[in-house]
Amino acid sequence: MQRIKRQALTKLLQKCTNPTHLTQLHSLLLRLGLLTPTNSFFPALLTSTYTKLFSVPTALKLFYEIPKPSTFLYNSLLRAHSRSHQWKQCLNLLKAMKDENAKPDKFTLCIALKSCTGLSAFVQGKEIHALALKKELAMSDVFVGAALVELYSKCGDMFSALVYSSMIASYGMHGIIEKAMETFNNMINSSIKPNNITFVSLLSACSHAGLVQEGKQVYESMDLVYGVRPGPEHKVIVVDLLSRAGEVDEALLVVKHMNNGLINNPHALNTLLLGCTGYKEGNCRGYVN
Repeated sequence: MQRIKRQALTKLLQKCTNPTHLTQLHSLLLRLGLLTPTNSFFPALLTSTYTKLFSVPTALKLFYEIPKPSTFLYNSLLRAHSRSHQWKQCLNLLKAMKDENAKPDKFTLCIALKSCTGLSAFVQGKEIHALALKKELAMSDVFVGAALVELYSKCGDMFSALVYSSMIASYGMHGIIEKAMETFNNMINSSIKPNNITFVSLLSACSHAGLVQEGKQVYESMDLVYGVRPGPEHKVIVVDLLSRAGEVDEALLVVKHMNNGLINNPHALNTLLLGCTGYKEGNCRGYVN
């Protein structure tokens, strides 16, 4: 019976959307003795529900009575403060997490970075960036990457190009080519000059998505529009893109313009040979020989 009662209360709290009903559930939990320091499940769930209904003061009161709040619970409060643009409170919670040895996740870092942007707290933002790198989230998670781009763009730091490039690479790895292109355009519109790394990221995104025409346009614009001379790392990606699309003749032209051709580029050679499989093999073999 006790188990059924707990399951019913759990479902009621999870589905509660009315502040008056939540207050009644809160009173019921108190009467049943379910809000004790030794049992953190219902205090945590109640706190989370209060944050969803924008009752942050009550949520905070419950939160500070929980011995070891979970990362999920910290994130619930962070989201509530973030919705009200209470950036300082967000960073205070992040400090509390650190003091309690709670482990921030990608949701924590997104809100923390957004808070730094809201406060123009660039130094603290760089510290959170370092934490994101340590957790391997700066490039692997698109939302963390977007928050980093927003931070560095507002603060106008010299590392903006690197962050944009990382974001483009992240979108490319996840196959979100439209966002990769959009991020590149935002970078240009923000008067941030793209560099070698930027074009490696953008060309790789085109290659992964099989966008031949877009990849060609990016490659051709490097020197003509942005004054970035294509290096071997860019040309190998273009060779891969063209050869996999069956455009081996064009891939050969790119190779011929590489310093020493294929001699010092075994990766370009392998890429080209893979693209030749079943397509004009004689031409490729003749050139390679």
